[in-house]
Amino acid sequence: MSGEAEGFAQFIEAREQALQRTAWLLTNDWALAQDLVQAALARSWPYWGRIKHGDDDCRQGGHEQTGDGVGPQHPAPPGRLRNGNR
Repeated sequence: MSGEAEGFAQFIEAREQALQRTAWLLTNDWALAQDLVQAALARSWPYWGRIKHGDDDCRQGGHEQTGDGVGPQHPAPPGRLRNGNR
C-alpha cells in the first residue's frame, strides 16, 4: 500500500464513526448516512494528496471552534442577533 493510501486508510479508521454520526444528523437515517460518508470519501480520495492534514491546519481560515468546542463560530449577519431577533 502506498503512503497516500495508508494515510487515507488511517484517516478513515480514525474518523469514520464521527463522519457517520454527522451524516446521520443530516439524513436521520443510518443507511443513508453510511452511503453519504462512503460517497464523500470516494470523492475525496483523488484529492487526498492535496488535502492538508492535522488539527491545527483544519482550524485555520475561518473554521475556528466555538468556546465550547462544538462547532464553527460564525458571526451573526449584520442587523441580526444570533438568536434570530433584530
